[in-house]
Amino acid sequence: MLLTNTNPLVKGRSRGQDLDLYTWLNARNYSLIHSPSRQTSPITWQQLANQFGNTYGRLDNFIRRFKSSLNNVRMVWPDLNVEIIDGQGIILHRSKRSVTAKRKPTGK
Repeated sequence: MLLTNTNPLVKGRSRGQDLDLYTWLNARNYSLIHSPSRQTSPITWQQLANQFGNTYGRLDNFIRRFKSSLNNVRMVWPDLNVEIIDGQGIILHRSKRSVTAKRKPTGK
């Protein structure tokens, strides 16, 4: 599903941060799936800005841009379970994977 021509993350309507966020969320979700934890501790806006390279000058500009990227990611990953904590940051909850593995064909 990720590499289709209608996907906004691939079609040219996305920004680099959208793809970075999608990849990061997949990695964090994979960790949650394989741990006893069902969610992360709160991740602050400042931690996210440090993770994604704060080139916005002001944190409120980064937050607005991050939320926009998160909405774009949710378009291709509707089962993504991220809680936005206003004034603080986000909490990631264990989500259904964004893509499913293809079954390998069985031998003849």
